[in-house]
Amino acid sequence: MRTKGMVMMNCIDSKLSGLFHWHGRLLGKYPLPYVLWPIIMTAILAAGLMYLQDNSDREAVYTPEHGPAKLHRDIVQDLFPMNDNGDFQPSRQAKAGHYARVIIMGKDWKGNVLQDETLEEAKKLHNDILNMVITVDDNTYTYNDICGKWQDQCIENNIFETVEFVNSSPWFKRITLTYPFAPSPTGHPAFIGNSLGGVRIMGDDVVRSAKALQLLYYIRSTDEADSSISVQWEKALMNYLEQYDADKISFTYYTSQTLDAELAKSIQKIVPPFTVTFCVIILFSIICCSSFDCVTSKPWLGLLGVLTAAMAILSSMGLLGFCKVDFINAVASMPFLILGIGVDNMFIMVAAWRRSPAYLPVEDRMAQTFKEAAMSITITSVTDVLAFCVGAISDFPGVRIFCLYTGLAIIFGYIYQITFFGACLSEFGRLEAKNLHWGTCQKVLSTEEAPNTLYRVFCAGGLSESNPKGFYSEHFIAKFFNKYYGPFLTKTWVKGIVVLSFLLYLAFAIWGCFKLQRGIKLKNTVDDDSYASTFLDLEEEYFTRFGIPVSVTVYRHAEYWETEVQKDIANTLREIEDTDYFHDSQFTQSWLQDYLMYLNQTGRRADLMGKDNFMKVLEDEFLNIPGFSRYKTDIRFGNGAILASRFIVLAEDANDANRQREMMLDVRRIAETSPVPMIAFHPAFIFYDQYIEILPNTIQTMGIAAASMFLVSLLFIPNPICAIWVTFAIFCISVGVIGYMAHWGISLDAISMINIIICIGFSVDFSAHITYAFVSSNEDTKNKRAVSALHTLGMPILFGALSTILGIAALSTSNSYTFRTFFKMNFLVIGFGALFALVYLPTFLTLLGPGSPAKKPSKKDADTASEDSIAAIKLANPPIITCDEKLVYLPPISAV
Repeated sequence: MRTKGMVMMNCIDSKLSGLFHWHGRLLGKYPLPYVLWPIIMTAILAAGLMYLQDNSDREAVYTPEHGPAKLHRDIVQDLFPMNDNGDFQPSRQAKAGHYARVIIMGKDWKGNVLQDETLEEAKKLHNDILNMVITVDDNTYTYNDICGKWQDQCIENNIFETVEFVNSSPWFKRITLTYPFAPSPTGHPAFIGNSLGGVRIMGDDVVRSAKALQLLYYIRSTDEADSSISVQWEKALMNYLEQYDADKISFTYYTSQTLDAELAKSIQKIVPPFTVTFCVIILFSIICCSSFDCVTSKPWLGLLGVLTAAMAILSSMGLLGFCKVDFINAVASMPFLILGIGVDNMFIMVAAWRRSPAYLPVEDRMAQTFKEAAMSITITSVTDVLAFCVGAISDFPGVRIFCLYTGLAIIFGYIYQITFFGACLSEFGRLEAKNLHWGTCQKVLSTEEAPNTLYRVFCAGGLSESNPKGFYSEHFIAKFFNKYYGPFLTKTWVKGIVVLSFLLYLAFAIWGCFKLQRGIKLKNTVDDDSYASTFLDLEEEYFTRFGIPVSVTVYRHAEYWETEVQKDIANTLREIEDTDYFHDSQFTQSWLQDYLMYLNQTGRRADLMGKDNFMKVLEDEFLNIPGFSRYKTDIRFGNGAILASRFIVLAEDANDANRQREMMLDVRRIAETSPVPMIAFHPAFIFYDQYIEILPNTIQTMGIAAASMFLVSLLFIPNPICAIWVTFAIFCISVGVIGYMAHWGISLDAISMINIIICIGFSVDFSAHITYAFVSSNEDTKNKRAVSALHTLGMPILFGALSTILGIAALSTSNSYTFRTFFKMNFLVIGFGALFALVYLPTFLTLLGPGSPAKKPSKKDADTASEDSIAAIKLANPPIITCDEKLVYLPPISAV
């Protein structure tokens, strides 16, 4: 027995169907305005494309907007502002700034880079870079003019000076090259851990050979004018190195501008695949809209359906261009998705038209078409847009931007589908009503009246005396689902195999969820064939042993002259050094430890000095010694006290996403639980934050979206059992996509999170209608109702899945991780969605579905129905329910 709430929701469905019935009749009567105004609107909005601004800032796009590291960076920058034209130290940077890096190896990437001839050519390349001249505003600059400086000296690559010093030592006082600390002309050990890679050592850390050498060039960025010149120098360097010819070395390079340049190239490379996809989708649409009947065949509608999707893409991108919304490289994959969705909606509209009686006037056929198809398109569009709206609240800007572009494109696609495409459909309907040929627009004879075979194949079609009411034969794929596939799937032994396969599917998916990696690697933001990819591979192989220098900052006033404070700081640093993620105290830079040692060596006791003497010796004596002057940038003085200070600890082997995450969490935990108020920071932590934030952000988004889908299902598809099965399908498909993406080598990052949001929307599209068709069927057994649902919806689901996969297939060959991930995950979404709709859900519904069929229409219901509705029932036999003594029709399946 129906509840009052169900009746109310059924009436909502009925009212909307009635509204679309009226709209379809109006559009069929006056199609021209509905053709013109979408074209005019698209032309106006498309002008906004010229205002699109590309944003390739990896930090701004792929990192959480409110991550802890961004707050910590603000604190560090405020406490320790850096002047890179005098006080620059790379290990103290709060922001990456401008830089260039070159990795050099022997010819063909092999051999010992320390061999004389190899080292000589590497030094020549280094000198050529230093002497490279650029011109900006009629002024010339070299590296020495714009380099980051410490005490008026450029931060140099000391590896050449060190090797030359070692090689030039006299035979009677031979000096050997050691690693990672090497002798230098200054008398202080030089750290070369980040200059040499792939080092083989003998006893006492003596270097035997090295595979790679790294050169680093730091240029100024704090001043806006200097930053502009530095950008020009980097671009000139990239062009210079691209054409540089070396005989005895192989090298690759990377600058702070590399990502911007490579992302721009990646977007340009997507144009040819999109062109191919556009043509394939047009061909597929034309074939699917064609038939052997030359009157009812509508190939031009296939082309217009793709054009409708293209108009939606142009309109959405143009409008957001006018609104100054950034364009990111992930958005370049949006048109592939919108093409698939738009074509699927076209299939629904054309299928609904074909189900309408051909003898009715065009206005009546359009009314009936919209009553069925527009409601279905509305359901799928609402669920898809809602999923992207939920994604738009993400803390990741890249996810928000993509969801904004895609959600708006779906809205425009929906509007244009029920206006522009509907009007085009009505015009081709008029040609059909006049029995005109689809290509020549000439009146032709029916198939039965054809004078010969050639005429029958290429010209004949339409109504005839033997088919006066327009009852057309059923599609062979629909017959397959009804006569063969459905009965086979409902066999008892087949159900057992299906249930077993589902359990295996779910188990394998859950296993994948536990092995899922988090975060996007820097390498995955550039194309596989990019020089930057080669650089990042070599960096990971040879230059990760000595990782990032993490700043442990005491951000409040502390009484450093007190023994307890000194012990607390020393214990905190020691605890960090004792973890598996950091080097020992040999690599720690602690001004306090060195100062206490200095006091001890000069015969003074820190515990007896008191505040005034402690501060006086520190400022006037210790920090002016050349070997300790670097600590000036680590202490913030004010009001005769130390307001803040910092210490540098060196990370070890942080080349894995999980290790980077655990390292950051460990050092943060130790710093934040220290008796002295501390924070731990490095610019890389801004990117590491994604490893922490992405999982809870994804779970939150999925939870909100799933709950929203459940409510939408109740509202538009009014049956509680249907809503429960839809939610079950969303859960299983989402778990499957997340688990199997781990098996396919995809990490959970901002790119994959976008696709998980798509997954939620598409899960509803695939599962809602087939579930509702089952519970609304009038058949007397569960098996028959499952066969009925597959008969009605199997073909649209199959066509929809194929068209969407065709829409994204070109991305599978892309050299870009972003676009390949988009293909892989959407392939999983579409594949699992179709699998559930065509295999699992029909099976489960026969086992656990409702035990009694929906109420059959009474004679009174049939008598009160309109004549054209009764004709439609005879044609398509859609499931019906009653509401206020009126017939309410189930909308057909959305193909997506």
